[in-house]
This record gives sequence, C-alpha cells and structure tokens, in this order.
Amino acid sequence: MRFRDVALGLVGFFGCACGGKSALEVESGAGGAGNGSSSASSSSSGGGGVGPGAPYSLMLSGKLATYPLAIAPDGSAWVFGGTYTEPTPGYPEWESAWVSKIDPHGTIVFTGTLDGEDIVVEPIAIKTDAEGNVLLTAYAKRTPGSQADLDILGNKFGTYDEAPFIVRLDPSGNILWVSITDSQKTPSDPPAHRFTDIGADGEGNVYVAGSISSPFVSDEIDSEVTVRAPGGGTYLDGYTMPAMKTVFWKLEVEPNGDFWLARSSYYQKARVQRFKQGGQLQSEVTESVCWVDVFAFAPDGKEGFFMARAEDPAEHCYSSLRHHSLDGKSDWFIEGTEFYAVHTTLTRSSPGRAWLGLGLEGTININGSTLTGKDYGDIVVAEIDEHGTFLQSATYGGPGDDYVEQIALDDEGRRYMAGYFTSQIDFGQGELVNSSGQPRAIFVTRLDP
Repeated sequence: MRFRDVALGLVGFFGCACGGKSALEVESGAGGAGNGSSSASSSSSGGGGVGPGAPYSLMLSGKLATYPLAIAPDGSAWVFGGTYTEPTPGYPEWESAWVSKIDPHGTIVFTGTLDGEDIVVEPIAIKTDAEGNVLLTAYAKRTPGSQADLDILGNKFGTYDEAPFIVRLDPSGNILWVSITDSQKTPSDPPAHRFTDIGADGEGNVYVAGSISSPFVSDEIDSEVTVRAPGGGTYLDGYTMPAMKTVFWKLEVEPNGDFWLARSSYYQKARVQRFKQGGQLQSEVTESVCWVDVFAFAPDGKEGFFMARAEDPAEHCYSSLRHHSLDGKSDWFIEGTEFYAVHTTLTRSSPGRAWLGLGLEGTININGSTLTGKDYGDIVVAEIDEHGTFLQSATYGGPGDDYVEQIALDDEGRRYMAGYFTSQIDFGQGELVNSSGQPRAIFVTRLDP
C-alpha cells in the first residue's frame, strides 16, 4: 500500500455563522436581495414551518464542489463550495473553499472556510454519515516556495506543497479530525493521491476514492478506495484497481460496508464495480464510450444501477440513459437520437427508483414512457424506475442557462437540489434573483414530496 498520511486530532468549536471568517452573509426575503459584493453571499425565500421544517430556496454565490450536497438525518442540508477567480472568461480557477449547514427551515446556521495564505483549496465532495457527522474531501496547493499552513475553520494545520485532505466534522460543525496526505517530490517517494469522492458505512468507517499518479511517469498509475477508522482517520484498508484514464468518479457506500465505484474516461470506457465488505469484487460492467462530457451513476437499492452519460454530438456521440441488473445485463437502454441532454445527475430514491436531473431538449421515450424538455438551458427532474417508467417530473428555469449539479433525498423522501441559475428561478417558494454580481448564482432548494 503506497500511502503517506498525517492524522490530526480534535480541535476547537465553531457552531454558528456569526463573526470571524464567514463565507456566507445571509439575507432573507423572496426574490433574494443579496448585496452582490461578497464572493459567497446568500439570500433566501420560503422557510418557516413546523415539525420537520418546510420547503425553501436559497441563493448563494461562488462555485460548487463536484459533489456539493449532503443531507443529515435531521433534515439539515450541508453544502460544499468555494470562491474563484476567472482570469480567462469561461475558465474559473479556485481560490478557497467554504462549507455551510442549512437547517430544515432554510436558515444557514453554520459556515466556515478552508483556505490559507498563499494556498488554493479546491472543494471536491461532501457526505454525511448515519449519526449526522460530516465528511469533506478537498485539495490544497501552495504557491511555489510558500511554507503556509492550511487554515480549516480557523485552525492551522501543517500541509504540503500539494495535498489532498479529509475533514470530519460533528453535526454542529466541530472538527473531529483532519487527515492530510503528502505529494510526491522524488521518484523514490510514494506516488501522489488525488481524492475524488467520499462516503461512510453504517459503523462510521470512512471510504475515500481517488487516483494514484506520479509526476515522474506519464500517466495515472492506479485507482483506489481506502477505508479510514471513524475515530481518528486511521488507515484500515485499501483496494487498488487498474487505472483507466479516469475523469469521472462516483463512490456509493452501503450501510453494511459494500460499496460501488463508478468511473469513466473521456473517450475510452466506463466501468461500474460493486465490492463486498472487505474488497471482494462482486460484479463489474465495462462499456465503451464515445466522448463523455458528463457521467452519472446511482444504485437502484435492489442490486442493480442506473447510468447516464451526456456525450458530445460534435463528435457524433449521443447522450444515453440505461438500467443494469446485478448480472450486468442492460434491462433497457435509450440513446439520444431524438433528444440532447447535458448536466446529467442521478440519485437513488426508493428501491428500484432514482431521481434524474438534466438539461433536456427533445423527448426521451423508454417503452412508451416519455420525458420531454423544451430547452437544455432549463432544469428537468424526474423520478424513474427500473423498468424505465417516468413516475413524476418537473421543469424549472428562467432566462439563461440553469442546471442542477446534485439531487439528494432525506429519509422522508424530501428532495433537495443544488445547482446554478443565470437570472432568476422559482421552485415554488418565491422567485430567486441572481444578485451575486457574478454571471451565475448557486441555488439550494428543498422540495417536499
């Protein structure tokens, strides 16, 4: 096992979004009258209610992590994103990361930053475990020649020139532990890691997916899933798979410790593997791909899985959606000769079902069940079952291109979404208006069943 790691223990308390280095400045009111000057400000509509909370919508500014949304058992939503610059239009560059907790009524009750002087932090993924603890993985890079420390929620940690790291928070936002991994400096050092997704089993063990590579060779060496102890991030086990020029990753961990790893390259192949607890490979599906812009995956809760790809029509490649059984057979498959799909995401719902979110132009027809979108700049969401039946759907959007980055569900089936909108958007709790001062604003919304 080629691994170098430093684990760091309990540190101080940060329980609210007040004072200090706040990443989010909260303003309330339908339509969202944010100040437009903060690099990560927020406005909201909806909220209130009793019991488990109520539907809400929030506007944030900044940029979302690859997997930016996680729902705690109490219905709180955790959002992971960051600030950025755009020296070349259309090519954003990360500056720092922020994490925020939204209570079930739509109020931001905690926020904190991950940054450092002369350090760039890229947020990657966030998950919650069964006890409501929060797992973050991100990537930190120092300015050449700097010896700066990494600042995580106001606490200083020694770091490396380039360092993937993991943070575990309790439900209130207290740091439980931080684990920082070194980068490779000489050919004799352990190869470098880059973490790509994170998860937890029912006992709180932490699973981290990532790539292993070396600046001293021309290509990715391996893909890997490591398992860390819940108490302090101690390395427990690791499972290494051959490299496949992976660009898109998705890790799904079952409560019993079984886990799924879905990967895709841009233009060679996509592979979905299911492992039993302990790393025994249970099933594997490998498919050729054309030119993938977006790759989405979700287990169906019944041993099978859904998979979607948004591919590039300029390369004579088509978007696709399919369902596989455990034996690897494709139960149904639809390819986009009659539709064009972008910004595709999948999330498991009840057994045999998943929520699909995408920008859709045209009609998807699966055995007579149809889903239609008028403009791929709108957001289309639909619940689909293992037979390819669209059970319910909705469309959201305003002027400009809007899209959903991730859909998440709580235990009661309430649906949460995070993504981007250009001008204004309405999820039924009042219109959100982009007052961020940036071309796109972030939305976070909760929609009851």
